[in-house]
Amino acid sequence: MFDAKVFDGDYKIIYSRDFNIYENKLTINSIRGFLIEFIFEKDPTTLGLPPLKIEGDNTNKKVKIILTNFNNTLGAGTTKRIPIINSEDGSQVYFSIHAKSLDENSSFLKVSVTFYSK
Repeated sequence: MFDAKVFDGDYKIIYSRDFNIYENKLTINSIRGFLIEFIFEKDPTTLGLPPLKIEGDNTNKKVKIILTNFNNTLGAGTTKRIPIINSEDGSQVYFSIHAKSLDENSSFLKVSVTFYSK
């Protein structure tokens, strides 16, 4: 499927892809057995607040990541790797994401997401 690559500080890239999405939602199956769901919201009242919220459900092996106002034409993204899953083998899974839109009023987003293990 995808060869893991060593990244600085012993991080390994376990999944990395670019997506074109149109419905403000991206679902990625089977990152260490978890379903990862990205929800992109637009909310002008939240400017200056943290742009992402993470909800985890270990029982159903699901992680929902809500990203607010990632729809600008210059792009928005994480500035560091964000931890989301503690694996049963003791390793941890992190992610980073970047999204941009051709038009801030459109639901189209170009999304780049990378998952790391350490």
